[in-house]
Amino acid sequence: MSGPIPTPAIGLKGGFLVVEPEVCAFVAITPASRIGIGASYRLGIPVEGTAATLQQLSGPSAFLALRYGSIRPTPPEERRRFSLAGGISQKFAIVSGQVARYDGGYTRLVIDHRWTVGAMGYRVAEGVEIDGNRFAAMEAGVWGERIFDLGGPFAVSIGCLAGVSMVGYVEAGTGDVVGAPAVLISPETKASLILTDFCRLSLGLALRGTFPTRDVPGLDWTDVSGPTLSVDLCFGAF
Repeated sequence: MSGPIPTPAIGLKGGFLVVEPEVCAFVAITPASRIGIGASYRLGIPVEGTAATLQQLSGPSAFLALRYGSIRPTPPEERRRFSLAGGISQKFAIVSGQVARYDGGYTRLVIDHRWTVGAMGYRVAEGVEIDGNRFAAMEAGVWGERIFDLGGPFAVSIGCLAGVSMVGYVEAGTGDVVGAPAVLISPETKASLILTDFCRLSLGLALRGTFPTRDVPGLDWTDVSGPTLSVDLCFGAF
């Protein structure tokens, strides 16, 4: 009697060390942004208590990279009308009366150092249980923003994220995902501290509306809508 050979599970108890040399070729898009393609080799070194082998944890990778930043600040007379900015973001939203943490990032086109338009996406990282089930959500959309320079190290902005979301939960007993797509709209205002000519730290407050396109048992649109606090670290030529 024959059948498929089961794949052995990789045990990660105990952890492992990673060394990953890489090589990448970049092409400059603007003075503060570049796009590149590269390859790397991940060497996973198991430590005591890890059942995985060196061969199971190691392997080659290929990647496409979009990077931001400047070796030196760009003088105002050299700044271009269009530039790119990108960043990482953490959001803390009220979901079903609890605080859920979202993590994500974005890329934006900056126009005349005052307007931005771009794309951003988030996923729920942790924080919420609904009737014993783990809340799950992902969202992505288009972002538009108007930046007001207050002079000195401060700036404020108003913007809006509009897109789609998947909201639901993972059932504790079965592991099944119960959810539905939703329409997302989230106007936001931000206060930014200008750390350098190409780095800003922002704190934002938004009112998030998430409207599922069909019923999710035990979850209403009012459960996934409400105030949101965001913390962003953004890089680029503003």
